Amino acid sequence: MVKKSILIITNTNDVHALLFGDYLNKNGVDVDYWYCDKYPLYCNASIIFESEERTKIKVRLDNGVEKLLSEYGLVWLRKLSRPKLKEFVHEDDLAFSESESYKHLCNFLTIASRYSNWINTFEATEFAERKLVQLEAARDIGFKLPETVVTSILQETRPLFERHEDVIFKAYTQTSWSVDEALKYNHTARIEYQEEYAEGLAFTPSIFQNFVDKAYELRVVVFGNELVAMKIKSSSEESKVDWRGHESTLQYEHYLLDNSLSAQCLALLKKLNLKFACIDIVASNDGTYTFLELNTAGNFLWMDAEFPELNLCNKFLNYILEMLGVEAHYKIDLNEFYDSEVYQNWYVSMS
Repeated sequence: MVKKSILIITNTNDVHALLFGDYLNKNGVDVDYWYCDKYPLYCNASIIFESEERTKIKVRLDNGVEKLLSEYGLVWLRKLSRPKLKEFVHEDDLAFSESESYKHLCNFLTIASRYSNWINTFEATEFAERKLVQLEAARDIGFKLPETVVTSILQETRPLFERHEDVIFKAYTQTSWSVDEALKYNHTARIEYQEEYAEGLAFTPSIFQNFVDKAYELRVVVFGNELVAMKIKSSSEESKVDWRGHESTLQYEHYLLDNSLSAQCLALLKKLNLKFACIDIVASNDGTYTFLELNTAGNFLWMDAEFPELNLCNKFLNYILEMLGVEAHYKIDLNEFYDSEVYQNWYVSMS
């Protein structure tokens, strides 16, 4: 019999975990959170090899309660982050302590996923988050890709620039800088070949691709055998390159995937051993689809907020409840949630 309890591994600033934890609880599920940003001081884990056949895994929650991992019917690996111990450890020991803590976290998550049911195991998540792994897997199951060069040597990109008038640059990860007391983020951007970039690129391997002309983009959320897609149409040149940060110029529609594209999305998750992911795809004017990237911890509340007809949150809630053997009787209402004491208290704590 499946235990009607879930452990959500995430960070304290994750509103997705807060929302689903709240409504899972309303549907009779016992919900606990294990916060990566409170590890290892408040949240922690112990692995005990008791015999040749038995391994005991214990988690300590931020309220001091300790539980066996076997007490949970499901673990949702929602978001991960590395330990940050600067406030607690002497600077001479900081690098070693953070390294050891992260290694323990990785070992815990790897072992734990073998002894319970997970929405995305750590091993699958870590592997699938590598952008080049995504590209190769997508190509192998039939997706069209942009022509791509990934390098820290500028000259390796010259043939790409010679073949394509329009080339974009993007990093492996998003980061931010403080500029005039405001945060600025790195986004995908058009770029020209210039020799002066060689020195900076030497220390920052980057991704170069031909710009794919867009009729619109698709954000496809996949969980189990369910696919929910939104069409994102840009009305500015900036948002056609990267719509993040240009949301006011976008138009949204519910999009019904054809059988072929649906099959490719499902095949991609199966190939990467994932149960959940968000996939970004470009639809061109000639009717072709080009894979851009996949995110195992993609945000999707905004999709329901922009286009409630998707009913995406309730579909994902039902997916979790079915895995736990619980019948849904309390639906998610985003307006109710944002007005709730649960959300208001969380919002104040994040301010």
